[in-house]
Amino acid sequence: MADRKITDLTEISALSADDVLHIIDFNPSARNTKITLANFFSFIPSNTTFGSTSTPCDVTIYGSNMNANQTFTSANDTHTFNCNTQFTSFVSIGDATTFNSLVFNHWGNYNITGEINAASANVIVGTTGVGNGKKLEVYGDTGHIKTDGDQHVELSGQLNVIANSVIVGNNTVGQDIKAWGEDGIATDWVWWKKATSTLEVANPTQIVANSSGALYVDGASQLGCEATGSDLKIIGSGGYNIYFDSAANKWTQNVANTEWAGDFHFGNGGLGNQYDMTLYGVSGNVFWDGSATQMAVNGGFNANGIVEVGQAGAGFNTTINGSNGARGLFWNSATDVLTANVAGTDGMIVHGSLVTGQDTVEANVTFHTAGTGEALTFNGTDKEMTIKLNSTEGVTMECNVHLGATDSTSNGLHMYGPNLMRVQGTPIGIGDSNINFAYASGSALLEDTMVFQVASAPPSIAAVTGTTNHTQAYLYGKADSGSCSVWVMDSNGVEVRQASHEDGEWVHYERVPQADGKVLNRKINMLKLARALEQVTGEDLVTEWTE
Repeated sequence: MADRKITDLTEISALSADDVLHIIDFNPSARNTKITLANFFSFIPSNTTFGSTSTPCDVTIYGSNMNANQTFTSANDTHTFNCNTQFTSFVSIGDATTFNSLVFNHWGNYNITGEINAASANVIVGTTGVGNGKKLEVYGDTGHIKTDGDQHVELSGQLNVIANSVIVGNNTVGQDIKAWGEDGIATDWVWWKKATSTLEVANPTQIVANSSGALYVDGASQLGCEATGSDLKIIGSGGYNIYFDSAANKWTQNVANTEWAGDFHFGNGGLGNQYDMTLYGVSGNVFWDGSATQMAVNGGFNANGIVEVGQAGAGFNTTINGSNGARGLFWNSATDVLTANVAGTDGMIVHGSLVTGQDTVEANVTFHTAGTGEALTFNGTDKEMTIKLNSTEGVTMECNVHLGATDSTSNGLHMYGPNLMRVQGTPIGIGDSNINFAYASGSALLEDTMVFQVASAPPSIAAVTGTTNHTQAYLYGKADSGSCSVWVMDSNGVEVRQASHEDGEWVHYERVPQADGKVLNRKINMLKLARALEQVTGEDLVTEWTE
C-alpha cells in the first residue's frame, strides 16, 4: 500500500459508532493503533472542554431517544436537562459572583433525584406561564416535599426548623392557611381564612393547647379593636362560661369558682367613669353603687386584719346598723362623735383593753345608767371622777382599790396628801359581810367607828415567835368569855387584851409564852394599887361619881 499523508485522506461530514480513529499508543512504546468512535467517547482520561472562551459552542448530549438529552446553550448560558437525571454526589450550581441558573425540564413521567447545593444559585423547576407548571418531588429519610404543578405544595413529615421568615400570600392577594391535625379526623385543623380575616380552630376534644392542655400566650393578646369591638366567649365544662358583650360593654361570668392573683380594677377611675358591681353569695351579696360611691354588704362581714374607714384630714361618716331599728354605732366625722345605740342588758362588750383619749390629750368620759341623773363621769379638764347613783349601795369594787384625791369636807373616805388618809363619818368594818354597823336597836348607824369581827384566823403565838420578821404588830378581834374583845400582839408573840377591867377591879396586863408551851397570865388590881398609893403619897388618885 502506497504511503499517503493524513491531509490527503477523504473527509466525511458525519460519524458513526463503528468509525475508527487513528491512535498512537505510547504504552509501552510508540506504535500505531486504532479505536472506534464509540470506545473513544466511553472514556476520556482528562478534562474535557467544549468550545473556547473566544468561540463558545452549544453542546447537546442525547440519551436513548431524541427527547432524552442535555443541552448547553452558549447564547444564554443555559443548561437544560430533558432526561432522567441522577446525582451520586453534591452538585454546585453557579457561584457567589456569577449566580448561574440550572433549569430542570420535566419530560414524561421521569423525576429528578439526587442532592443539590443551591446556596449560590437559583434552581428553577419547570417554566413560568399558565399551563407550564411541572411536578417536583424532594424525598428525605422520613418525608418529602411535593408539588403537583397546580399551585399546591404538600409537606409530608416533620418540619423542624424554619430559619427565616415564612410568608403565605402577599399584601394584595393573600392566601388561606390550613394546618391539618390527626389523620382521619375531618374537623381537626387550624384554618386562616383570608376572605373573612378569621382564624378557625377545630378539634373534637381540645381547641388550642400546649403540653399541659391549656391555651398559652407568651406576650400581649388583643381580641377585637377599640373602633369596632368584638364579642368574646370562653366556654368551660358543665355550662360554665365567661362572656363579654361588646355591644353593651357588659361582662358576664357563669363560673363555679373565680380566683384573682393580683390587683383587680373595675371601672376606669382615671377617666372618671363609674360602674356598678355586685358580688353574689349563697345568702347575700356585696353591692358597689358607682354613681353614689357607696358599697352595701347584705350579709355577714368578717375582716381579719386592719380596717380603715375614711381618710386622715377628710374623714367620713360611718354607720353600723344593728338588727332592730336605730340600734348601732354612728360616727359623725364633722363633730368627731361616736354614738353607740345598743340594746339589752349586756350593752357594749369590749374583750380587751379600752382606751379613751390620749396621754397628751384630755378627754371626758361619761357612762349613764337607766336612772335619771345617774352616771359615772371623768372630767378630763378637772381630772376628776364623779359617781352619781340613786342606790344606797353605792359602788362595789371586787378588787384592790387605790384612792388618791384632794382633801374634802364631805363625808366618806378620803385620801389627801401627802401620805395621809381620813375616814369621816363612815364606819370601817374589818370582817365579812355579817358586820352590823347599827346599834342593837337598829335605830341609828355607827359613825367614825372601826368595827372588828372575831378573827377567823387570829395570829398564832407559835408562828409569830418562830418567824425571823420582828417588824410587825397585830390588832384583831378575839372571843373571850363569851364576848369579842380587841387584842394586840407584838412581834414576840406577847398577846394583850385591850378591854375594860376584869372582875370590876382586875385588868389583864400581859400573857407571856413559856418554854414548856404554857402561857403565863399576869393581871393587876388597879383600884387596890391606887388606894395604896393614896395612903403613901396623900394624893387623891381615885375619883368616883354616879350618872
